[in-house]
Amino acid sequence: MACQTNWGLQIDTDDPEIPEPATRDLASKLERLGCGKPELLARRGSVVKYDHGVIVSSSDLSHLHLILDGVIQIMHYSVSGRSVLVHEFGAGQPFGGCDMPGDERVPTQAVANDNVTALRFRGWNSLDAARNDAGFGLILLEHALSVASTLAGRLIELTVERARDRVRLELVRQARQNMLDEQAGLVEPAPTHLDLAIQVGSHREEVSREMSYLRRHALIERVGTALRVRVDALEELYQRGQV
Repeated sequence: MACQTNWGLQIDTDDPEIPEPATRDLASKLERLGCGKPELLARRGSVVKYDHGVIVSSSDLSHLHLILDGVIQIMHYSVSGRSVLVHEFGAGQPFGGCDMPGDERVPTQAVANDNVTALRFRGWNSLDAARNDAGFGLILLEHALSVASTLAGRLIELTVERARDRVRLELVRQARQNMLDEQAGLVEPAPTHLDLAIQVGSHREEVSREMSYLRRHALIERVGTALRVRVDALEELYQRGQV
């Protein structure tokens, strides 16, 4: 299967050897990301492309990737099927390999939130990458610390925060990825109440009540297929602990 790279070259994604001159262009990009042996990595990996909305297959998730362009959203699920972590990774960040914990009972899903171009290392995990390139190892360490921080924050939210506040925090988190101005952002497409319930570890009925409250008080508003969220007002309410 071939894909079109940002450099206008057709790359066979099943062939681990990247031909010249694509190798030089790719090595230059890897060097800018901080990799110490960019030419080695360019030749050991294969360029792959995931179109917007595509769910990355579980077989692909077993291989380490380094994102070159675009955004990937990783969702880890508990045994009950409720999301315990939703994390987005952009250019210069890794996904896959040993970063995908769990087994068949604890599935992980990755979705391309954008048109994604990545360098895939077949059979590699994070340790393999670190042994081959110290700069790549630093990227992986920073990534691991970011994931650990996110997990700690989500754990606090799910065990300490009230369901109402979890809904508000999740809406703020999603809206901040697409800010319209200093006060408001768009969540597109607008999440269903069931989706939000899964993301915050609550029930759809509880989320529906909170969404109705926010709509009545003009804190959220449907705009076509999107949801406009008053980020500043929700954050202020949360800080004050107000209903």
